[in-house]
Amino acid sequence: MRGKEFVNRQLQFWRVAIPTMIFVLCVYAVDEMRYPLGRGADMVWWLSRMDPLLLIAHMRSALAIPGWIWLPILVILLTAFIGRVFCGWFCPLGGLLNFVYYTRRLFSQGRLAKGTDTKWFSFLKLAKYWWLALIVVFASAGAGIVSVFTPLTLFSHEITRLYLEKFPWLLAAAILSGYIFFPRFWCTCVCPTGIFFTLVAGWRRVKVQATDECVNCEYCKSVCPVNAVDTGPEGSGDECLVCGRCWSACSRQAISWTGRRHPPASGGMRTRRNFLKLGAAIAAGSLINFSAHRLFAGSSALPGLRPPGAIPEGDFLAICNRCGRCVKVCPTGGLVPMPFSSGIMTYETPELIPRKGWCELCMLCSKVCPTGAIRPVKMEEVKIGVARLNELSCLAWTQGKACLICKERCPANAITIDANKRPYINSRNCIGCGACENACPVAEAAVKVVPCQ
Repeated sequence: MRGKEFVNRQLQFWRVAIPTMIFVLCVYAVDEMRYPLGRGADMVWWLSRMDPLLLIAHMRSALAIPGWIWLPILVILLTAFIGRVFCGWFCPLGGLLNFVYYTRRLFSQGRLAKGTDTKWFSFLKLAKYWWLALIVVFASAGAGIVSVFTPLTLFSHEITRLYLEKFPWLLAAAILSGYIFFPRFWCTCVCPTGIFFTLVAGWRRVKVQATDECVNCEYCKSVCPVNAVDTGPEGSGDECLVCGRCWSACSRQAISWTGRRHPPASGGMRTRRNFLKLGAAIAAGSLINFSAHRLFAGSSALPGLRPPGAIPEGDFLAICNRCGRCVKVCPTGGLVPMPFSSGIMTYETPELIPRKGWCELCMLCSKVCPTGAIRPVKMEEVKIGVARLNELSCLAWTQGKACLICKERCPANAITIDANKRPYINSRNCIGCGACENACPVAEAAVKVVPCQ
């Protein structure tokens, strides 16, 4: 008994301490993404690499197998063996949603709200496969915006929004859904990574099960943050976070952590059905890929100026996960998320607005990009866009003033001055950094940088 009390105390401490520590470290790491780039920024990188969906995006971009492939594969193997370890212990969003769990218990005398096993909640948990189908449709149509729902992307995206003094609507939705439904509803029914791990967990050999000592008091169900406890012969559901709360809560020691040599037939059928649903979603996404791509592309405006090293526009839209890290690290504030009015495909992707801040060519955006949508590029190969001069607005052309600001600010020597002190732009030399547009003293800049055709 003393042994269990000791283990229980340790479990209670670490299941709070580890996710909370991950949450705090991620907030610190995202804050470190500024010029000059802080050492802590790499922490988010390594946590992001635990997500198998990031591995898929990175391999699609680089067309090569990265050296860190062992990390997401290790997480998948652990999930297939014991359950959703990443979601329960190492996800920073999960660390934040632990606050929802404890506040709900605080106001319900130690138990979560009753009724989470109703048909309504069962429907919500099954509806995640329809949501997964929609995600596959968007992804196959080249709309990388669905990646923003993955935990590490969402986390940095929302912190960046706070940094830009915008409301973190996705984070608010994750927290609010925890109060309306059950604490980790977002992790179970919305998060693409969580749904993927739920499918993988269907194959696990080790799970929480009730022993013959169980009296069906259902207290274990009341403390589960994902409503995954099943006191029947199949044990915990595939959504189990491996947090051990049910084991700690049982006063009769009727909860055991056991392996199974042969999965129950019904459990195997359920797992096969889950993977059939995944396959059907992928097939549906492939079938309507063309029409969906035309729909989304038709709703998009012309592409904006991308950061230096951005891959071709079509691939960029498919791979960029809208994490906002390049926006956060930009020293001039010139990189901003594109608004919804730009279209579904380009929404929240980074765009350079020279009037806000020109590109100093610090190349930090490529260092913090987790998907490879922005790649490292040599200085002599940078081509963000090309500057165009409107002679009708230029002070030197219309008023004969000796305004040489654009020439002075150009880092590429792409602007020449004629005998009448009028500027000319050499398109071949221009790299599209926007320094000239940023410095132009005219209210509506006489020189504008446009994307390369």
